[in-house]
Amino acid sequence: MGGEMKLAEADLALTELEDLIRRINRTNAATRLGVQRTNREVDLLGGTVHHHVLVPEDDEGGQGVFPRGYSGLVRSQLRTAARSITVVGTAIGVLVTAFVVIVVWWFAGLVLVLGGWVLPGWALGGGLLVLSVTLWRYGVAIRLPEAKIRRVLPRWSVAWLAVLTGLCALLGALGDVFADYRVLRPPGPDGCQAVVRESAVVLAGRGEVYAVEFAGIGLRRGSWFADDGGRPVAQGDYELTWGDSGILRVWGTEGNPVYPALHDLECS
Repeated sequence: MGGEMKLAEADLALTELEDLIRRINRTNAATRLGVQRTNREVDLLGGTVHHHVLVPEDDEGGQGVFPRGYSGLVRSQLRTAARSITVVGTAIGVLVTAFVVIVVWWFAGLVLVLGGWVLPGWALGGGLLVLSVTLWRYGVAIRLPEAKIRRVLPRWSVAWLAVLTGLCALLGALGDVFADYRVLRPPGPDGCQAVVRESAVVLAGRGEVYAVEFAGIGLRRGSWFADDGGRPVAQGDYELTWGDSGILRVWGTEGNPVYPALHDLECS
């Protein structure tokens, strides 16, 4: 008799437990996290869904509710995480742009003319690198501690890209210690301009000419060497004429020649 009563009590307990599980599942299915959450949003919040015991609002509806202000907190965390990812992504984009600018400057020569100021490619790339690092630090600073940002590029590749860009910019700065840039007059009839870079180290002089076209961007069109560190353009020993294209002629002295002397400045 006692055994049958215990079996009956156990059966009743199991029935109540099954009913409780069904109510919990119904509550979880009906409850919304303030707004619908996607897998992406879960990742932004740390990649883990924390399950809480929800207290029913009433017995009939079986609708669970979060503590007051919970959904607003979640939305705030999502906005912060999204802003952090946007800033970090922008920083990586700026870094890649800086690297491309450095590569173009290194192999093809690149200057940017703003009014009467000439900005070499290494300086433009270095400035973009500084902006990228600043954005990166800000994006990491505002990131939620538990957030997991999915990286498009591995961290080591981003670091190496930044280091390589910085080293190339540093080499460019050192190479321009003894160099100066000049915007030559007159400009061409189509708005094309000529920019000259001249440098001299000991007895070796070198010059480069750039054709500046759309948006003030200029690419190298020619270069020359001068004996005894000569700077013919700085000394006024040059002539710039324009027709269908520009022609720059530079000359030295009888004992300090410049080679080559003629340079075509074709603007597309």
